[in-house]
Amino acid sequence: MTAFVMAAAALLAAAAPVPAEDARTEDIVVTAIRSGIPVWRVTGPRTTLVLVGTIREVSPRTRWDAASLTAALRKSDRVMFPADVRYTASILYAPSLAAKARKMGTLPKGGTVDRYLPPDQYRRLAALGAAGRLKPGFERRHPLQLANDLIREALGEGGGGFIQISKVRPGQGDADTWIKAAVKRYRLNLVPIPTARLKPVMTRFLAGSPSDHLPCLEAAIAMAEAGREANRARSDAWADRRVPEVLASPVQKALDACSPEPMRRDASPEVRLTVRGLLDDPRVTVAVFELGALAGPGGILDELQAAGFEIRGPAWK
Repeated sequence: MTAFVMAAAALLAAAAPVPAEDARTEDIVVTAIRSGIPVWRVTGPRTTLVLVGTIREVSPRTRWDAASLTAALRKSDRVMFPADVRYTASILYAPSLAAKARKMGTLPKGGTVDRYLPPDQYRRLAALGAAGRLKPGFERRHPLQLANDLIREALGEGGGGFIQISKVRPGQGDADTWIKAAVKRYRLNLVPIPTARLKPVMTRFLAGSPSDHLPCLEAAIAMAEAGREANRARSDAWADRRVPEVLASPVQKALDACSPEPMRRDASPEVRLTVRGLLDDPRVTVAVFELGALAGPGGILDELQAAGFEIRGPAWK
C-alpha cells in the first residue's frame, strides 16, 4: 500500500501545473536560446540568471536571431549590460585626446618599429607590408596604430582611425548594437553600473611606451595572417555556440589584446560582485557580457561554477 501511495504521489507531482513564475523564467531562457548565440542558465537560491555572451565585429554574413534576444530582454525583470557603461569627460578633453592619438601616429625621434619587435615578428610584419596589406612607410608607425591598421584591413574596413570601433551594419550586426537599441527603445530596467571618468582611463592607455603595445601588435599580425575569412569563421562559431573555437580565434585574441585594459569592465571585481548579488534576488535578470569575460579562463562562468552554482548551456572549456 505504501508503495502504491508513493507512486500515485509521484504521478500527481508530475502532472501538477508548473508555477507561473517558473514558467515565465523558462520562457525567458528558451527565448534567449532561440537567438542562436551562447546563452547560459545559472540557478541560484532565489532566482535564475541568464548569461549571454557577445562578441564585437560580427561578420555581416553571419546570421543569428536578434529578435529573439530582444524579446528575452523585454520579458526579463531587468538587464545587466556592462558594455553600456557611461564614461564622463569634460568637453575640453576631446581635443586633448585627439592630439594624443595623433602624436602616437609615428614613433618618436625617427625610430622604427623593428627596434621594438622581436626579429621573427618583424619579418612577419614586413611580409604583410610587402603583400600590400600595409601602406608604405609602415616602419615608422607606432605599434598601436600599426595594429589598428592591420585589424581594420583584416576586417575589410581599410586603414585610418584610432583603434577599431564597431559600426552599425545593415542586417544582423553586432549583438551589442541591438541591445543598446532595445534598451533605449523599450526603456528596459537596467542593473546600475557605476559611471567612470574617461580621462584617467585613456591617459593610462596612451601614456605607455611603444613597447607596452607590442602584445596588441603581435596579436594583430596573427589576425592579419589568418586572412579575412577568419572573422567569418569566428562569427559563425559564435552563432553556433562553439565557444572554445571563438575564444581561440586569432581575431578574438587581437580584439581583446588591443582593447584598453581599464575599459574592460565586464569582468571587473565590482561587476563580478554584482553578478553574485543578482543570484540572491528573486527578480530574473538577463546579463550580457563580452564572451571572453564570461567564458575565458578564470571568467565569470568559472567563478560561478567554483562557487557551486548549477550552470546549463554550451561547453566553454
